[in-house]
Amino acid sequence: MSGRLGLWTRYSLRALRRGGQRSVLAVFCITVGVMAVVALRLAGDMVSLSLTGNLRSILGADITVQSNAVPLTSGDLGRFDELRRAGLLDAYTAVGVERGTVRRTDGTGHIARVNVDVVDPAHYPLVGDGNLSAPAHATFAQLLARPGAVILSQFTADQAGVGVGSTAHMTLVRGGGADLRVAGVVRNSILESTAAYIAPSTYGAVSGRPISYGRVLATTPDAADAQTAATRLRTALPASGVQTVQDALDVNVSISRQISRSLQIIGLLALLLGGIGIVNTMQVSLSRRRTEIAMLKTAGYRRRDLYAIFGIEAAGLGLGGGIIGTALGVGISAVVRVLVERVFLISIVFRIGAGTLVTGVMVGLATALIFGLLPIVRAAAIRPQAVLRDIPGGITAGSAAQTAGLYALLVVLFTTLSAGLLGSVPIALAAVAGTVLVLALLTGVFWVLVWLVGRIPVPERLPLPRRLTTALRLAVRALGRTRGRTAITLVALFTGVFGIGLVLVLGQNISAKVDQSINRLSTYNLFAIASPADAATVTRVTASLPGVQQRRITADIGAVPTALNGTPLNDVVSSAGGTTGATDGGRPRFRIAQLSGVEGYDLGGGQRPEVDIIAGRALTAADAGTFNVLGRFDIALPPLLLGAGDTATLRQEATGQSVTVHLVGLYAPQSTGVGPRLPTLLEPVLADRSVATALGADEVQTSVALRIDPARTSDALLRIENAAPGATVYDVADLGALVKQVLGNLTALMFALASLALFAGVVIIANTVALAMLERRREMGILKAVGHTSSSVLSMVLVENAVVAAIGAVTGMVVVTVATALIGTYVLETDLTVSATVAAAVVAGVVAVVVLVAGLVAWGPTRVRPLEVLRYE
Repeated sequence: MSGRLGLWTRYSLRALRRGGQRSVLAVFCITVGVMAVVALRLAGDMVSLSLTGNLRSILGADITVQSNAVPLTSGDLGRFDELRRAGLLDAYTAVGVERGTVRRTDGTGHIARVNVDVVDPAHYPLVGDGNLSAPAHATFAQLLARPGAVILSQFTADQAGVGVGSTAHMTLVRGGGADLRVAGVVRNSILESTAAYIAPSTYGAVSGRPISYGRVLATTPDAADAQTAATRLRTALPASGVQTVQDALDVNVSISRQISRSLQIIGLLALLLGGIGIVNTMQVSLSRRRTEIAMLKTAGYRRRDLYAIFGIEAAGLGLGGGIIGTALGVGISAVVRVLVERVFLISIVFRIGAGTLVTGVMVGLATALIFGLLPIVRAAAIRPQAVLRDIPGGITAGSAAQTAGLYALLVVLFTTLSAGLLGSVPIALAAVAGTVLVLALLTGVFWVLVWLVGRIPVPERLPLPRRLTTALRLAVRALGRTRGRTAITLVALFTGVFGIGLVLVLGQNISAKVDQSINRLSTYNLFAIASPADAATVTRVTASLPGVQQRRITADIGAVPTALNGTPLNDVVSSAGGTTGATDGGRPRFRIAQLSGVEGYDLGGGQRPEVDIIAGRALTAADAGTFNVLGRFDIALPPLLLGAGDTATLRQEATGQSVTVHLVGLYAPQSTGVGPRLPTLLEPVLADRSVATALGADEVQTSVALRIDPARTSDALLRIENAAPGATVYDVADLGALVKQVLGNLTALMFALASLALFAGVVIIANTVALAMLERRREMGILKAVGHTSSSVLSMVLVENAVVAAIGAVTGMVVVTVATALIGTYVLETDLTVSATVAAAVVAGVVAVVVLVAGLVAWGPTRVRPLEVLRYE
């Protein structure tokens, strides 16, 4: 047996070496698929590691309690002291929460909106280093020890255009502002990418008010104590969100699994296209070796010998493609990692798992064997008598049944391979079945299209050079003779063109409409929020700004709900089963937040909230001086279940004042006819100015919303800030800049993923051209014997592939145009168009690439001397 195995191996290796270009192209087909699988699998593993690896250090604690809507009181913090005395907690630290903005002190660059965390540097973080990236080997205690220091997230620092050692101006929404020194930068994390951290002393100097605690971090002796403590905290603080490390891990595992599977499904598509190339290559290669196979059978070799020989050949191709593809996939995974970081605003550690590398090589081997099975079985079934007597083989019922069975087996084996990579049989079945169905439909469509093209008459008298006319006629006829293979090639090409074209078109359309849409969907484009000390100044300055088209002045004040219809809020949430753990998505807390502040209007002066009433009635002048209010539609949902006629008691933390307001209606953001307007409400409860004043006149902020000529916003922003440095001023256009940045990163990521499919299509084109050169050697020899030159034969090949590329590219862009219109109409509710320039560029680029690849592959074969071909045909 060992001697026979050695013979099989030597024979197979010599066959691979003699295959030359065919073997190289077959390896390329496997390479592109394995490259995509390995690159995207590694990227998915890196994302998973970032989301699930050492999560305790990322969270900075074993338990996190979040309560931004209802700030935690000293009594609430006493619950943690009780748990610590009971031995369930080791330590805890409370974090103050605030909103604000950060910008460069010279007024240039973008204004970054941030969530400000007020942390005790001596006890923050409780676990880990707080994700600090710069300066190296520093701690929060060291960086925030000096007064006036701030630590920013990397995304915030990039948005504001500042770095370690520079000075940034911070303003707080609730009043106060100062120039702070950027002491450090933290990596973007799954928790927060728009954060700023300051010490309590710095917060006091900037705001002049007591800290409002909205988050508590706690450590526990072990995981069991963490679950016990979390359960008690959920009972004691039902309006707060309580999350353990295990809760966060469960959520992140689910998210990372979805991301990884999505990336791997894209890689499997490229692998499937590469497998199609293997089928084509081995079919042509083995069909040209019919005489050789017949001689082997005549010499006594049986089918199992041929299965072994050709199987070893396929395995050699798979191992070669697997090794090269794995090496290239490692490099591409680094690029994908950077793109994913920019899209999701998280830091991802570059890590290469040995298991993934081994998997890549084995995937290459398995793919070659799976897709090589069909041509191997067909070749081994050749009858020596039919070959040696040159008897043409026909399609019988048995051979047709065998082919159908082999195709079914191929699908089953590829599904098994996919299930192993995805870790789920149902997902693999759905992905492979859906992909095969779509590819089969596309193949049928392109088969018909190629058949129609092949029947197009090409007149002899065309306004083209005679050589080009002849090349065009022969190219059209050649397409008609190879409809099946050409259709498969077009499917691969179409997939890449459609992906790239759709990404480019949507990216261009949406980016161009961001500014226009924000301008249309927002009534105001510049906001200034002033404390009582700055209110008069901001009101005066904004009244004299040039280019102002509309101005709205409201009185805003923060508040917390304490009771609904006379029932304490905690009792309402508890009776509704509103435990706000990690599994509820934070919905109860979000709905409670819709009662966390009042925006006051001058109802008696004719001012009205710009909202759509969905239940009850609107506010009128008759509501001036009353406690009648409007609530956002979310409060009608569990656990609050509020509606017109209900009451809510609100308390202002700083003043201690409480008011009971009466809901007369529910509202939603005002519609523009093509979707809701961007919210311009700074507080969720809408009422008369008197309600805000009743909660505490000294805490009322004056908010001025301006509709101003976009060309004048920068000048207006600087004038307001120079007059009132403590006011918070931001331009809605900065939101557009942020959206365009994220959109650009997302476009780059999707373009890279779509390029993998296009690359697979180009490899299949090269493979198809090479196989065509082998099959048409006699045809080319005859053409050259009757007077055609190598250049004219090459031109025929180039024209033929240019036609194929044009069919695939034009069809892809036509479908992109239809898809863009449907997405614009039914998803984005706006008009999206495909630029003729972009469409032409994509078509021309694809045709140029395909012609270049075809030329490189066909250059050598078209220069073979006719005598060398015809002598052996």
